[in-house]
Amino acid sequence: MKVVDSSLKTMNDSFESYSNIDPSRTDFKQVMAQSFAAGCTMMVNRALLNLLQETPSGQFMIMHDWWISLIAAGFGHIGYVPQATSLYRQHGDNSIGAKRFSILKAVSVPKKMVSSFRATVQQATSFREIYGDRLDADKLECLSYFVSIGQKGLIPRLFSLFKSDAWKKGARKIGQIYAVLTYRLYHFNS
Repeated sequence: MKVVDSSLKTMNDSFESYSNIDPSRTDFKQVMAQSFAAGCTMMVNRALLNLLQETPSGQFMIMHDWWISLIAAGFGHIGYVPQATSLYRQHGDNSIGAKRFSILKAVSVPKKMVSSFRATVQQATSFREIYGDRLDADKLECLSYFVSIGQKGLIPRLFSLFKSDAWKKGARKIGQIYAVLTYRLYHFNS
């Protein structure tokens, strides 16, 4: 997608570069750690649609497009068209919007990093509950290590993150490590 403003003026020729995401990171472990796709750009086949329909209503997922990508990476193949085929209109009412990534901005709100990481672990837990018994052994092992992060002490949490090999792209790894180190430091209402 191209990122455009409310007047359709181009802000950036690539949503991916604007947001510092890499659409080639389609391995299951990579998708488990970080979303890369926008739902409005997705095409799915019948097999993916059938798996998606097995998701119970009320099941925890961060965003529908991330959930769909996770299923696709778990059971199939994700392809990518490198040309912009649509416009992403950035305006004041976007649910999430295209955001420029800044590690400095991210680390300035540490509780938000931890909250985001916890949600990622919770989403992975939901995925394992629904689809875990059908994943191949390597993907299930990665998923199990990642899900176990929230149930362990400090050193075992770090060990589980490294064993899962479910890393975000680039500098976002710093936030992941920070979130694992401080997983129990912050208190949340959820």
